[in-house]
Amino acid sequence: MSTPVFQPKQRAYESSERLRVLLDLSLALYRCVDLHCLMRDTLPKVRQILNVEAVSIMIADTPENFLQVVWNENLPEALDDFLKKTRIPMERSIAGSVFKSRCGEVIADVRQDSRHYAYLDQTLGFQTRSLLAIPLVSEDHAVGVLECINKTDGAFEPADVELGEAVAGILCLAIQRATLFEDLKKRNVQLQNLVDSCNRKILEIESEKERLSRELQGRHQFQSIIGSSEAMLRVFEHARHALNSDITVLIQGETGTGKELIARCLHYEGLRRDGPFVAENCATIPENLFASELFGHVKGAFSGAVRDRKGLLETAHNGTLFLDEVADMPMDVQKSLLRTLEDGSFRPVGSNETRRSDFRLITATHKDLQKEVDEGRFRQDLYYRISVFRIDMPPFRERYGDVPLLALHFLKEFDQKYCKNISSIDTEALELLNSYPFPGNVRELRNEIEGAYAVADAGRPLMKKHFSPKLLAFAKTTTQKRSQKLKECLETVECNLILEALQSSKGNQTQAAAMLGLSRYGLAKKIRRYKLSFEKGKHR
Repeated sequence: MSTPVFQPKQRAYESSERLRVLLDLSLALYRCVDLHCLMRDTLPKVRQILNVEAVSIMIADTPENFLQVVWNENLPEALDDFLKKTRIPMERSIAGSVFKSRCGEVIADVRQDSRHYAYLDQTLGFQTRSLLAIPLVSEDHAVGVLECINKTDGAFEPADVELGEAVAGILCLAIQRATLFEDLKKRNVQLQNLVDSCNRKILEIESEKERLSRELQGRHQFQSIIGSSEAMLRVFEHARHALNSDITVLIQGETGTGKELIARCLHYEGLRRDGPFVAENCATIPENLFASELFGHVKGAFSGAVRDRKGLLETAHNGTLFLDEVADMPMDVQKSLLRTLEDGSFRPVGSNETRRSDFRLITATHKDLQKEVDEGRFRQDLYYRISVFRIDMPPFRERYGDVPLLALHFLKEFDQKYCKNISSIDTEALELLNSYPFPGNVRELRNEIEGAYAVADAGRPLMKKHFSPKLLAFAKTTTQKRSQKLKECLETVECNLILEALQSSKGNQTQAAAMLGLSRYGLAKKIRRYKLSFEKGKHR
């Protein structure tokens, strides 16, 4: 008689408890980002309210042919590792069937269901009797299965299924949220590692930049230039007077004498060493593009000008502009450059905007610029403007004693690059280099050393035979000239001795021959050969 009185109250209580569990679970979902903590706190409540022996959650294992028990409630803790390592096949399990169909099922007696995967029961010593299996579905994508195992009091009811589905829905959201959070954490760690790596790279680059800058400055200092001849020492002493000012410099000298090297030394040892060094060879710029190259241009200034472009003047701002072969600059550009040198202002091609650039100008040429002015090929006013300070580079043939130093310097440079272990030059080869006039100056010497190094045997010194046919032909001609000169000297000495002997013997050839250690016939033959006449005492 008491059952009808208390049953509604009991069901109302159970319903209230279930709603409270769902509310607590929902709140926990938003409070907790640690999925393991969430499951640890939630699954006991689910097991208790559903009145089941155990609860487990299985997640699909890539590539979704298996399920893995990730969380469980009320199974022996000692079996956790075993369960997590065990893979439940999709094709031979109730959970796999529910996962694929995405429809929940209540199995009153799993022993009567052919899909039951009995391996776990047999291994764990656990007997599964009844089962509530509900898929964890996110939108249209299943991620796992919630299993409520063995109803302890009676059978699963529709209310149990409703609660299980509600719990599954909340847990699915929790799994999604936690997975996303874990993914974000991993990505954040990866990003932080990437940032740290980039910062290290930046520090390395900055350190390398400073090292290279120091090396570059050291490489472009006057004391680093190879040469101890009086001619080069005079150049160094003179050039140093132009270091601590922005005075315009004109460097004149033959091709290959090192004009650009001196210009770089003036920049890297000067006041503008921290600014850019911009170098350009005027002889290589087409005349119709010269103004654009020097002053820059704006988009649409001419056919092919698809974007704005800075010129050499703007690029050299706060630094040095070095114009090699300045004598080849077109006359109309010379006029514009002169205006820029007056106040630093210029206009890019196609623009009405006046810009300014603060730069130092150093120019160089292998031509006689005064002659170019006299013949009307170079503006006189620009010549005066750029030649305020003039440096004349001596040709190599005037740099006595510098050939061996430079030859060995270039040899070391190529050996560091190609590693053939060649560190010396044969004496005969060095004599040849010393005697050759090198019309191409230092650049020609460098090319000769590089060519010889290429054909020389590893570990052996450079030999005379390794040099170019041009040098070998010069050596042959020089040897012939020396031989001819020696022959002429010997003939002159011989003639003088014969004449002295004839004079002493008063023309008696027999006595003269005895004095010279010759036969009378031998002496007569030499007299005829040299066309000597005692009476005249000279050659005919």
